[in-house]
Amino acid sequence: MKENFYKNNIFAIFSFIFLALMAGNYMLNRSFVREILVREQLSILKSSSERIEKWLENKKSSLRAVNELISKYDSARDEQIITDILDKSQEIANFSSVYAGYENNITVSSRLFDRPQNYSPVLRPWYINTIKEDKIYITKPYSDVGLKVPVISICSSIKQDGVLKGVLCGVISFSDIKTEILDLRIENGYLFLIDESLNVLLHPDERIELSKIKFNIENLDLNKTRNYETDDAIFTFRPLEGSKLVLVAKTLKKNIYNKINEQFIVNLAIYIVSIFLFLILAYFYNKRLERQSRLLEQTKREYEILLFQQTKMAELGQMIAALSHQWIQPLNSLGIFLGNLVQFKKTGKLSDEIFYDNINRSLANIDYMSKTMDTFKNFYKIESRVQNFNIYGAIRDTICVLFPSKRTVDIKVSVARGVSPLCENYANEFKQIIACLIQNSKQALQNAKNQKRGRIVVNIKRDAEHFLIRVIDNADGIAVQRDKIFTPFCSTKGSSGLGLYVSKLIANKKCGGDLSVVNFKNPTIFMLKIAVKVENDK
Repeated sequence: MKENFYKNNIFAIFSFIFLALMAGNYMLNRSFVREILVREQLSILKSSSERIEKWLENKKSSLRAVNELISKYDSARDEQIITDILDKSQEIANFSSVYAGYENNITVSSRLFDRPQNYSPVLRPWYINTIKEDKIYITKPYSDVGLKVPVISICSSIKQDGVLKGVLCGVISFSDIKTEILDLRIENGYLFLIDESLNVLLHPDERIELSKIKFNIENLDLNKTRNYETDDAIFTFRPLEGSKLVLVAKTLKKNIYNKINEQFIVNLAIYIVSIFLFLILAYFYNKRLERQSRLLEQTKREYEILLFQQTKMAELGQMIAALSHQWIQPLNSLGIFLGNLVQFKKTGKLSDEIFYDNINRSLANIDYMSKTMDTFKNFYKIESRVQNFNIYGAIRDTICVLFPSKRTVDIKVSVARGVSPLCENYANEFKQIIACLIQNSKQALQNAKNQKRGRIVVNIKRDAEHFLIRVIDNADGIAVQRDKIFTPFCSTKGSSGLGLYVSKLIANKKCGGDLSVVNFKNPTIFMLKIAVKVENDK
């Protein structure tokens, strides 16, 4: 069940990562396309603006030349000469018209000029602004009455010997370069020309020309080349040098992102179908794995039982050896006491005092042997039910079994202050683990190169749900690699190599805890963790 849960979680994580990658790829593609479009806009704007700037500069040069010619003539005396010059200049410089306004209120034009009554050129905005700027001035766009197209006027002051005489203006219609500029197409967009007040001079839609346009762009800066993005379009603004005109490139986002959106939807659909097919295959595959897993688990349990029995047989030999060692002295004493009785009987010296003394001593040895047998009889018995027992007492019983006679090592068992040693767990399984750990420490101390007196310390502590038992010895440490110490048949002492493996297995599966190595040497420390309370096996 847990494996399926983990598999589902992994699948969900990978699905999320894949979708995140798809979304990231989608956003990268959008950004990449935008970058390409902006570069394309800048490239087209650069070539177009350079063309317009060159065209305007030619018009300015022509105006300067005309200005130099007419500045030599008096407007009141030489009006016809000035008119002829302006007429020829219009034709040569390709102005829509050329006109001049003088300080004496005389107006001269290359075209027939129907002046309104009381018309005064010095009061016109083009005249006033040109004098104010004191350089070539470009008017705001306006509709030429005669031409009926949007135009601008390029104006410069007329001076002779530093004295202001009037203002000369050339009317320019962008129709001359309209086709040339607007035919430069942008993918899914177009170019148009505006002035600093956002008035449109050139636009693919002639109905928009001379109208004011809104961009819905905060902090719009027309003084340098900038890119802006709105909800529906990408704009690039490029100001024309030496003028107050701005060339704009507009690309519609709807069209440029459609292909990307379509590809994303196709990829998403393919992914969903793939996931659906994968889930179907995974379902049947998991069913097969579950059957194999159940079979494997059964085989594993049988293998563990076999290993457990093998370990029990090895420990049984140790128990028998310990039991025989435990009985040697009382059996010898019993033989001596019974021999005394026979000897005193033969010599006729068997008194009641000698008889009862030897009988009592013999009974004491028999009682000792009986108690020893009771201790050994149930030590390795597998309990089917949980028992209430004292951990400290269980450890002491185990030590008595493993050290039946005079000890060659110091053994100390301690319980942390304030800790109750009462436990509700599998008592004999716990004893088996403790026996394995103490027996390992005992053998390690016997084989130690340092012949100082060996010492084994068992500390009992507890947290909220577990007893924490540390078995510590001062031997030479563990020679086995860290990752192999709890693997089956791993031993450096010539034993079966199953003790620690089985002990860890019991701690995990029966006692609700774990067995680990805290320190491999100086000193060697094993940590046994068992649950304070476990439920009976079902």
